[in-house]
Amino acid sequence: DAVGDQDPQRAYLSLSDSYRESHSQADFDKFITQHDPLFKGGTARVVASRTLTRNRNKKRYMTVLILDSAGRSRGNATFLVRHTGKTNEHGDPIPIIDDIIVGEPEEVRQQNEVAAAVQEHLRLLGKGDYQGAWSLMDPSFTDQTDRETFKAYITSQGDLFGPEGKAKIQSMDSNGTNAEAIVQVIDLERFKARGTVVYRLMRGRDQVWRIYEMRTQIKDVETQPDPPKK
Repeated sequence: DAVGDQDPQRAYLSLSDSYRESHSQADFDKFITQHDPLFKGGTARVVASRTLTRNRNKKRYMTVLILDSAGRSRGNATFLVRHTGKTNEHGDPIPIIDDIIVGEPEEVRQQNEVAAAVQEHLRLLGKGDYQGAWSLMDPSFTDQTDRETFKAYITSQGDLFGPEGKAKIQSMDSNGTNAEAIVQVIDLERFKARGTVVYRLMRGRDQVWRIYEMRTQIKDVETQPDPPKK
């Protein structure tokens, strides 16, 4: 609203101390000017909110869709927010904005890509397509674990990898090339958690994320595929 009212100073002062320590008023004004068609005079509608855990540090992102006066989309902006415990007159929490990103942050994009790779893996396992799921694994996995060993491991986990499994990433650490994701598998038919799987993935030169290690956690007991017997 402050940007739309052409009051950049009020907009700048509404941001967190940490943002203003690393960005001057001139930096902020330049950023807004570069994206005038997106920010000025638009109306923001929250479309997504997510928490990412990286190296045990939590980051909370809020993505908004910005609409013009006719209700047409201008684009998205994502805010890195931090809760302070303060609330407004309606009792809603008032977050502090630590950063503004036009579009989607790289780490959010990476988490979405990893989640999609894991979800496709769960989809194939839910169909009983063990060959398809095994072939999606990184060669460093398939070179060490043959398809029958992989199938025996999957079927030994009860209904964890059964039909209608939804991947819910609880936390993820990534350096852009390698990632470790702790994934809760949700049963979409019963709306309950089946268990947790720790996935390690690698992004290849083709920019595709592939699983090279997986460990299941059922009642705090970890298991993983045994290497084939020689």
